[in-house]
Amino acid sequence: MLHVTSQEGTNLLDAGVAGNILENDIRIEYAGEVYPLADETGRGGQPESDVPATRMLLPAWNGLSLGMTDDCGPCLKFGEFGPTKMYKNECFTLDLGTGRTWNISFDFWVDGINTDNPVVHSSLYVGGEKMDFPLAEIRLD
Repeated sequence: MLHVTSQEGTNLLDAGVAGNILENDIRIEYAGEVYPLADETGRGGQPESDVPATRMLLPAWNGLSLGMTDDCGPCLKFGEFGPTKMYKNECFTLDLGTGRTWNISFDFWVDGINTDNPVVHSSLYVGGEKMDFPLAEIRLD
């Protein structure tokens, strides 16, 4: 999840905030694909037939969409990644349509997956700065 704020801390993904960036061409490039911000369906541009109705704890790919957090309000949600895929030093590029991009990397993997005590490892970095997984803050200049 990506929380986007002004230097003053204003949430720039809030439609009720003057100067929000919701009309910008917001996108993420990951693994050779470009994911634009989802349309109003919230499905990341996926056809309805590609969206699972139930998931039984399996991650569902949601592309890039708007989400909501209790603490921060509107945010960008990307993916959904599952630790059993063993993501290590995965990278994607965030473009908020402002003329600047951010390189974001993460780890999300399980150690001891076939044991009684597996341990999930997770980390998130924006431009090399460690964030609190799974929420990163992007502050615009």
